[in-house]
Amino acid sequence: MSKPLVSICCLTYNHEKYIRVCLEGFLMQQANFDFEVLIHDDASTDKTADIIREFETKYPNIIKPIYQSENQYSKGVGVTRVYNFTRAQGKYIAMCEGDDYWTDPLKLQKQVDFLEANKDFGVIHTDTQVYYQNSDKFIKSLNKSKYSNLVNHKNPAEALILSRYSIYTLTVLFRASLIEKVDFDEFKKFKMGDLPLWLTFAQHTNFFYLDQTTAVYRKTVGSASNPVDKSTKLEFKISSKEVRLYFAKLLQLKTSTVNEISDQYHKAVLRKKFEDKESANVSKVFFSIHKKSIKDVILLWGCKSRMFNTIVKKVLPSMS
Repeated sequence: MSKPLVSICCLTYNHEKYIRVCLEGFLMQQANFDFEVLIHDDASTDKTADIIREFETKYPNIIKPIYQSENQYSKGVGVTRVYNFTRAQGKYIAMCEGDDYWTDPLKLQKQVDFLEANKDFGVIHTDTQVYYQNSDKFIKSLNKSKYSNLVNHKNPAEALILSRYSIYTLTVLFRASLIEKVDFDEFKKFKMGDLPLWLTFAQHTNFFYLDQTTAVYRKTVGSASNPVDKSTKLEFKISSKEVRLYFAKLLQLKTSTVNEISDQYHKAVLRKKFEDKESANVSKVFFSIHKKSIKDVILLWGCKSRMFNTIVKKVLPSMS
């Protein structure tokens, strides 16, 4: 096999039930170029690694795994960058985690054709379906259902920051050269890795939205982006707002936008302090909010008084 044009980066951990469908989605791609599948199994405790080895044996020139004996994510290692991006040979990179999967056999071909013909674009992404594993329900064409007036943003940074536009990682193909623009050391403090990527790329290239559904994003309870634990869920939300605030300031967006994102961040921090019954620096967080609400006042006093906190959680469970 010649040097691959596309490197598909896949992270997996305890995806025994899903990884086979994911890998089949890669292998069904009908393309006039070679591609490689870089899989990082983060010390799965189920049979995920066994299934990957089965595919590796059948397709040794395509399936290129790393099998960890110790979980790297729990150590704070940026596994996508360290174990997949660094060994990618392709001119283009696609990403898809082991519990998601592609449904369009021409996904890569369509995306590569566009980027090859349009040098001023560095990122192309598509629509996706969402499958809720626990309830066995699908949302078809997520972008169309989420945005009544879908717009193709050539530079989506501000819309992304304001949560008015979404890019789903499993649908993306981007130029590998853009990785050089990313300050991964700076982004270690964030719990999410994809949003900082898109917001960094948006400073250096144009984006294209292909209005077709090419994949299925599987929503499973207990995943990194959908944790069961309420405290962990709030931490993830705080990190999301922190990313947006960081880039709102970096890109020097208008003051009203920065203040709006800042309020979202500090309200999320206040909510977390309320859940944890933590009073340290709570007044500073509260007074950092530009547009305060009655709810914010209740959360503030719930942080300052454990008795009031208990009463609020009992009487107003929606606050918790």
